[in-house]
Amino acid sequence: MKKFLILAVTVLVSVSCFNKIHKDESYVSEFAGMMTTINTATQASYEDAAMIRIIQQKLTLPEVDIDLNNVKFVAMMPDVNMTLKNLAFSIYTSDDENDPLLGYYKISYKSVVPYVGEVPREDYTMHNFTAYIGDRTINIDFDVNFGGQIYHAAFRLDENDEKPAYWSKNYKVEAQTTGGMAPFVDEATIEVEQLLASSTLLTMNLNSIRFNPMMPDVNFTLINVPFYTKDELTTRFVDVETIIPIDGNGNPMASYAMDNVKGQFDDGMMSLSFDMEMGGMTYKVMLGSVKMDM
Repeated sequence: MKKFLILAVTVLVSVSCFNKIHKDESYVSEFAGMMTTINTATQASYEDAAMIRIIQQKLTLPEVDIDLNNVKFVAMMPDVNMTLKNLAFSIYTSDDENDPLLGYYKISYKSVVPYVGEVPREDYTMHNFTAYIGDRTINIDFDVNFGGQIYHAAFRLDENDEKPAYWSKNYKVEAQTTGGMAPFVDEATIEVEQLLASSTLLTMNLNSIRFNPMMPDVNFTLINVPFYTKDELTTRFVDVETIIPIDGNGNPMASYAMDNVKGQFDDGMMSLSFDMEMGGMTYKVMLGSVKMDM
């Protein structure tokens, strides 16, 4: 327990800021917090503020770069800016449906060589590297050999689970599906959340939705959906090439991949459209709000 308490990081500042780049091609998320390192031999600990930047170059490519800015493992080390390149991630799953990390990006490597500038630095090699990345928090752990000593390093943010989303709306929608089989209309509900004021990502829960009369009601969750606004208006616009929804356990639902996803959401109304391939047939789905619960 004592080791665990030492590893816990007190966050100076926590920021999650998603900046849209080249429309639907990529996003950048930034987290400001504390990096704690512990000498595994002496248990001496050191804390320093650091900034972590996550860069996903293409939303449909499950890889990210991680910039670690102003990093120090010990007091006498100068601040260093490092980049971890082309880290593959998966969507974290668990048998526990209440696991707070469900749906997070998970990264796991036995060893990662960071770059300083464009130069790989073997002397900063990170071993047993693990990261969990979500909208409101990020956990990173790794071991590093520095000055002949082995250190365990951890970067943490508060979970902020008790804080309400910055903006959230519930919509009752009519789902109109064309293509494939005969046209089909059904009702569903959509919950949309923007977790932080500085975030440009949405989380969407599409509940009890069907695309043809033989399909059972399905619940989809769409995470890290980028949006943008126009002329400082509050309407949030979505325009994404492909989104793979996840189920309630965080498992990717590749068979329900949504293409050409376009939508807009405001305090009064919403619309969302996408294409989907099912059973060898292409469907066009259009969802529009018929009532919103204020």
